[in-house]
Amino acid sequence: MSDHCASCPYAKSKTTGENACPFNALYWDFLKRNEETLRGTGRMGLMYSHVDRKDDEEWNAIQARAEELRERAANGEI
Repeated sequence: MSDHCASCPYAKSKTTGENACPFNALYWDFLKRNEETLRGTGRMGLMYSHVDRKDDEEWNAIQARAEELRERAANGEI
């Protein structure tokens, strides 16, 4: 497999913060917003075990970052 992130300026290991990979916050926010539909599906068990480990402070930061990213995308900034 290739590493499409190799030349990316974002930190792929970070979820929040200015240098964090935008896909990380958007992914976790998507899982949280669609939890009712997705949690019971077979292959999502592992990912929702990670969702369950995040505390309220981390979720607030993820949701704020995801909202910021959606606004910036809507404005053509990213």
